[in-house]
Amino acid sequence: MTTTTAEVDLQDPYDIADALLNRQALALPGDTPWELYRMLRERNPVFKSRQGMWILTRYADALAALRHPPMDLGPEMRRAAAAGHLVAQMNAATMLYFEDPADTLRQRRLVQQAFNRHSVAALRPMVETLVDGLLTENLERGTFDYLWDFADNIPVNVVCELLGVPRADVPVFRDWTRNLAEATSAVITDEIAQRVQSAVQGLHDYFVDLIAVLRKNPNDRLLSLMIEARDEGNRLSEEELVGLSYFTLSAGSDTTTQLLTHGTIALLQFPDQLRLLRERRDLMPNAIEELIRHSGPVHYTQPRTLLEPLRLGDVEVPAGETVLASVGGGNRDPEEFPDPDTLDIARPRVRHLGFSQGLHLCIGAPIARLEADVVFGAMLDRIAGLEFAETPIEYSDTGPMRSVKRCLVTAEPA
Repeated sequence: MTTTTAEVDLQDPYDIADALLNRQALALPGDTPWELYRMLRERNPVFKSRQGMWILTRYADALAALRHPPMDLGPEMRRAAAAGHLVAQMNAATMLYFEDPADTLRQRRLVQQAFNRHSVAALRPMVETLVDGLLTENLERGTFDYLWDFADNIPVNVVCELLGVPRADVPVFRDWTRNLAEATSAVITDEIAQRVQSAVQGLHDYFVDLIAVLRKNPNDRLLSLMIEARDEGNRLSEEELVGLSYFTLSAGSDTTTQLLTHGTIALLQFPDQLRLLRERRDLMPNAIEELIRHSGPVHYTQPRTLLEPLRLGDVEVPAGETVLASVGGGNRDPEEFPDPDTLDIARPRVRHLGFSQGLHLCIGAPIARLEADVVFGAMLDRIAGLEFAETPIEYSDTGPMRSVKRCLVTAEPA
């Protein structure tokens, strides 16, 4: 059943909280999710829902929660893993879900070693060639689906290149990532569950085999460097390597696809900012941060169980309680970002929450920024006119992310 604004009592904070916790709420049209954040932020910014989860919609509170080390990110994930759920088992091995911050830091240090040795900038020529070819193909059509014909083809190719997956295997990886994206949908049918399970098993087996090959024949790609990484005698275990490979692919594919699509939609909705970006290409780095703040696809983080109390203004949330940091609410908080609903690519100090903060700051953020820089730059170079071919834009919920279903555009070559 799909939630509608008519079913939400906008005067009742419990009803608003239910709508935000409803896995289908992000499918609501237009700016409705941000309206719900605004209403809760203004009336009950640190709010305990009927389900017992505390929802944080102010920027300062969300930031404090994300930077609060004594938290457990994955009790539900670990319980599911213990029960034999394959997706949970693969995720539970990664640095995202450890209760012990020291273990999280150990994994981050080892992975960061690999990232430091593999320059993200070295990926730029490959990304430029890929984007140029996709633009050529779609500009010949004139009208195309920006999401599925263009943006969806970019991140999976980049992540496979980063990890060292042979290019011949990229198409099957693209199918796997599309199926994996369904794993966090609000409604899981038997058909979806079967596709997800097949994708997870395929990825698991593939990475086990690839790791075995790379142990004998190492190269300069990220997965090989993670295999070699050491920290005071510690190395990533086989389970951790498989889990991190899986997570890098799943987190770096659909999220970035949606980031590119949401960013383009925002620029079309604010044509004055698109014109300014054409005139002031030096604003591109800041524009990317503003697009993530204003229209980033991630709306909330993994629920976190407090291991120690957390003081948020005049409210102290006790240990043992679960908090949900609203990225969407925090990124539209007027206390941090004046006139937050307006896209302003020249906005100063765009310190958004789109890549999280603290121990779980997204390691892959530089790659997403690189892809956005190449894509938006190429669009400015090669497209003279871009407009929607179909409105309104339809959205769906994929867990913490608001996903565009499709985005038909008409493009005029430069």
